[in-house]
Amino acid sequence: MGKRQGMPPRGDELRKQVDEAIKNIDYAEAFAKKAREERSKLPPVHKDPPYRPEEER
Repeated sequence: MGKRQGMPPRGDELRKQVDEAIKNIDYAEAFAKKAREERSKLPPVHKDPPYRPEEER
């Protein structure tokens, strides 16, 4: 048997949760936009750096 379901949250509680979720989504979008801008300023990163033997380092 599954868990026993409690009462569903009231309308104002749901509204509060939705507002919180929307704020989090807006923050995530703004953060991603800022990260893309900052990343475009950096030089490209080489995924495989050239191999150098230990003596040359």
